[in-house]
Amino acid sequence: MKLIRSKSDLIDKSYKYAASSTTKNHIYILYKNRNGNYIFTSFNVATLKSNEIKGKLSRKLPIGKREIMNEVACFYSYTKRVGYLYAINLKTGEQKGVPIKINNVRAKKTVTEAFQILKKSNEIVVCLNTSFKLKKNHLYIQRFNSNLEMLSTLKLTENVSQSIVNVSVSELNNGKLLLLGTFSGGSQARSEGIFISRLNNKEIEYLKFYNYSDFDKIYSYLSERKQEKIIRKRRRKERRGKHLNSSFRIEPHNAIILDDGYMFVGESYYPTYQHRTYSTYSANGVYTTHSSNIFDGFQYTHAVLARFDKNGQFLWDEALPMWPFHKPFFVKKFISLAKQKQSINMVFEDRSQIISATIDFDGNTLCQRMANNIKTNAKGDYTRWTSSVIEHWYGNNFIVHGNQKIKNKKNSRLAKKRKVYFINKIEF
Repeated sequence: MKLIRSKSDLIDKSYKYAASSTTKNHIYILYKNRNGNYIFTSFNVATLKSNEIKGKLSRKLPIGKREIMNEVACFYSYTKRVGYLYAINLKTGEQKGVPIKINNVRAKKTVTEAFQILKKSNEIVVCLNTSFKLKKNHLYIQRFNSNLEMLSTLKLTENVSQSIVNVSVSELNNGKLLLLGTFSGGSQARSEGIFISRLNNKEIEYLKFYNYSDFDKIYSYLSERKQEKIIRKRRRKERRGKHLNSSFRIEPHNAIILDDGYMFVGESYYPTYQHRTYSTYSANGVYTTHSSNIFDGFQYTHAVLARFDKNGQFLWDEALPMWPFHKPFFVKKFISLAKQKQSINMVFEDRSQIISATIDFDGNTLCQRMANNIKTNAKGDYTRWTSSVIEHWYGNNFIVHGNQKIKNKKNSRLAKKRKVYFINKIEF
């Protein structure tokens, strides 16, 4: 963790950070100002040489997910409820934008679920969820070339009753795509199971749905008492000839591609709210009490793993408890994954600790242990709170970085309270 070299670029203070992307050899940073002008800065990782491209975008153009493809920055955005694909050539500064839409579907009825660059074929895949009825959504897959010309459109859910909640796209060999995500029986945000589909160009090789209620270990993250309570409830339902539905909000990772199948990893969460009460007096002296629920972030509860063979057949599932101290106000991924030859390493926060778990491809937990607290750089430090990100670096090494609020009453050289940005290297 010793500094090798550093490089700084001065940016006019009217520009604000908008987005960034990384490739194997470069770091790309986009800055925008209020007038829509932008500066796209690229850094060569090895030499730290930088290059700038300047241009102008719409003032109200938000920057969504972005990817770099052959020195062309591609990103998704939307204006006036219409989705757009934008491309900026990082050598010439030339830019192009095309609308993303489905024929005969209003823009406000269309939501972009996934945006993915296919590096082998130099294509862009966009997954669109469209709602025609209150209890049914349809998922479309559109493919574009590097010039943002549409190549094909495929309706995945043509002949099924389920609705896709979210999806991840992975590129396989021979132009095939793997879609892995969650589904529901209606159009609600909570999912009822995991779906898997493999596409061969414009054809659907298979599309399969698996309900959480059919999984063996979906509730294993709970205490034994709570698991027994769910089992009793399930048995009562079965005696009455009914079925116990299980539903979760799950954010999926990109599928893990194995030699003999695929693996799903997702993070389950739920929204939390604060109940607040306040009182007011009107002009005529009437005393009135008001109450409201205010969104207080997403609480993450556990990780869900599921294994499939190459034909999409479900093999096993697993659930690992996780309870990050930080509750984000947007959906994010806390788990960092590192694929090994015969297993995967998972590293994530659990309260103020960092947990590492190693699970083989047969569903066996080979190692699960708790790491120490994130280290600070002075004796006598007491960490009040930590907001961090864990990322796989190389081999079994992970980087944990973020912000901390620290108290220290014993060290007179330091302020009693301070906020820091920290970097920790952790080897498992």
